[in-house]
Amino acid sequence: MADTQILKILAQKSPSAAVLTRLYTSPLQARVQIKSLFVCNRSAGALSYRVAAVPNGVVTPATHHYIFYNKAIAANDSDSIEAPMFLNGGDYIDVYASSADLSFTLFGNED
Repeated sequence: MADTQILKILAQKSPSAAVLTRLYTSPLQARVQIKSLFVCNRSAGALSYRVAAVPNGVVTPATHHYIFYNKAIAANDSDSIEAPMFLNGGDYIDVYASSADLSFTLFGNED
C-alpha cells in the first residue's frame, strides 16, 4: 500500500560554520514522525556535516547521539536521507556544518 500521508517541512536552517545548531525540537505534547532530511551543499568545494538525534532532557549531544558524524558531501550536491523515526515531546535534532554553505531541510508529521 502506498504511503499517502502528506509531509510538511518541519525545519529549515543554514547554520553558521562549525557551530552545533538546533534544527528542530518536538513540541512537548506531541509525537513527531520524521521521514527525511535533505542536506544541500551550495559551495564549489566538498564539505561535511553532522546530525544528532537527542532525547529530551539532554543539554548537549553525546557521541552516541550522532547518526551522522563528519559525513562528506560533494561540491554542489545534495544528500537525501530517509530517516524514518519518531521523536517524543522535547526530543530534538541538532546539526553541524563544516561551512555556512550547507542547508538542512527536515520533513515529517506532527501528531
